[in-house]
Amino acid sequence: MVLVYHSTQIFANEWPMIWQFTRVGFFGVDLFFALSGYLIGSLFFKEKIKTGKVCISRFILRRISRTVPPYFIVLGLSYIAVYLYRNEAFDFGYFVFAQNYYLEIPFFFISWSLCVEEHFYLLLPVMLTLLFGLFKKPNLLFVVILFAMSLIPLSLRVMYQEIDPKPFGFYHTATHLRFDPLILGVMYAYISAYMKTALIRILKYKHAIYILAVLLLLSYSLWPVQWMYSVGAYIIGFSFATAVAVCCEDKCWSISRITLVPITAKISYAIYLTHVLSTHVLVKLFEWLELETVALKFYLIIIMAGIVGFLFYKLIEEPIMNWRKKAIPSYRRTRQEADYANTSH
Repeated sequence: MVLVYHSTQIFANEWPMIWQFTRVGFFGVDLFFALSGYLIGSLFFKEKIKTGKVCISRFILRRISRTVPPYFIVLGLSYIAVYLYRNEAFDFGYFVFAQNYYLEIPFFFISWSLCVEEHFYLLLPVMLTLLFGLFKKPNLLFVVILFAMSLIPLSLRVMYQEIDPKPFGFYHTATHLRFDPLILGVMYAYISAYMKTALIRILKYKHAIYILAVLLLLSYSLWPVQWMYSVGAYIIGFSFATAVAVCCEDKCWSISRITLVPITAKISYAIYLTHVLSTHVLVKLFEWLELETVALKFYLIIIMAGIVGFLFYKLIEEPIMNWRKKAIPSYRRTRQEADYANTSH
């Protein structure tokens, strides 16, 4: 969704009708957040159930070692391009993932969503550990607190929605304004781990949930612009989180058997990091070749993004992940933890 959105954005003037339809791709980030929240929450709760506790430092280190090294490599490449074309000084805020709090992001725009992720990785295990200190056993109030937290970004966006102008920066990218789909994903992960009966009941309405999520997505252009920024974005994020939870619980789905799906899943982070760079290189090449066919340029951009993403995954990401498995395992069971897990089950 994001790749198509960014690719057609370049040809918005030549493809006005297609651009009106593909603009929906910017909600791919909200889907990504919902997926990520569900995944990270599931990993946390799985470790909590199996060992009785979660080592926060190891949990955070595993997230950082997975995402940060590839990010730094692409950040370096992006800055080289910026320096060559604009002779712009490097902003050291990028080292600490602060750029999503700038009023306007200077370069490597897509990194804002990774900033939200990294902030979330740091805060989530601490927050969940504190909540587990309050609730030793599965508790509906745990879910209520997570849901209430998801309303914080919505409330703040309502406060900001009258501000104008809005360059692409703080008001669209700040972590405290965008973490609602992430925390909703965590909420459903908790329900899946500790209250599976409730999720099984929701599963009865799975087709209605899938259809509703798609309809909400496709109808966004009919919604008031300011309402879309606040309430509309929350509704779509909530529908995505619900659809993700239901889909992960739905054992009838066989989509993972399609060869292209697991391959795409593996290289999706690599595509996310590299597709803007590869697109800019191709656009310059198109100008040099004086290529005019918009459809051909679009397909070449998509194909190149896949090729570059695959190479980046094989050469950079995969070796890093193999190292992580050995250096920072997900968790180590002591005999006491194993006994706790056995008795708790």
